[in-house]
Amino acid sequence: MNVFSALLLSLFALVAAADLIALTGFTEGHAYIPRRLDTRELIPLKGCMGVDNYEPCTPLPISSWGSCTDLNSTWDKSLSSVMVEDVPGIFCQLFDNQHCGGNEIDPPAGLTNLPDTWINQTSSYNCFVF
Repeated sequence: MNVFSALLLSLFALVAAADLIALTGFTEGHAYIPRRLDTRELIPLKGCMGVDNYEPCTPLPISSWGSCTDLNSTWDKSLSSVMVEDVPGIFCQLFDNQHCGGNEIDPPAGLTNLPDTWINQTSSYNCFVF
C-alpha cells in the first residue's frame, strides 16, 4: 500500500467515525420523530396575533417533522409574529395558502415580527429537523 492509499484510507476512517459520532442517539426514521428536550416534546413554533409576541399566542405543534399543518379557523390568516424554537437543526416555513401552498417565508430562530406583507396571511406551516 503506498502512502497516498494509506492517507486516503485513514481519511475515510476518520470521516466514518465522525459520522457515527454525529449520529449517536438518532433512531431509524429520526427525521419523523419529534425530538425531546428536557423530557418535554418539542413544539418548534409559536404564533401570535400581535407583533413582538403580543398575546394572544398559541403553540403551533407539528404532527410529524416535515409534514404540512394547516392553521385552524381561529388562527388562519391571523398571525403577526412567530417564535421559532432556538434549537440547532430546526427550520420552519410559513405558507399563505392551506396545505403548504402559495408563497412561503422562512422565519429565523427566535422572535420574528412578520413583514407587513405577511401580517394576517399565514395559513399553514411545516418544520424540519436536520
